[in-house]
Amino acid sequence: MQLLTILITPRKKDKHAHRHFFDQREESASTQSSIDEIKRPAPFILAIGAELYVVTAGQVFFKFGSQSSTEAILALLAAYYIFDLEYSKYVKSALFFLQRSK
Repeated sequence: MQLLTILITPRKKDKHAHRHFFDQREESASTQSSIDEIKRPAPFILAIGAELYVVTAGQVFFKFGSQSSTEAILALLAAYYIFDLEYSKYVKSALFFLQRSK
């Protein structure tokens, strides 16, 4: 998961670009404050300790009790599909890669 965030960073350096796809926080972090810290108009994966969340529109869309990165990525793609959202410019290349992977 962390390698994927390195691959998706756009050419123009934005210090928070990777956090538009996957945002890892310490176990003591607050879920809502982690969501609100950076304005992200598109769905993303938030990891707090061993818990994974797919967040969209500032709200938790899916919650996973363990580090199931495959399920979280599938839920992230599902959120884009369900809400008929255009891929964020920060993660477009990675999501197209995942969408076309077999």
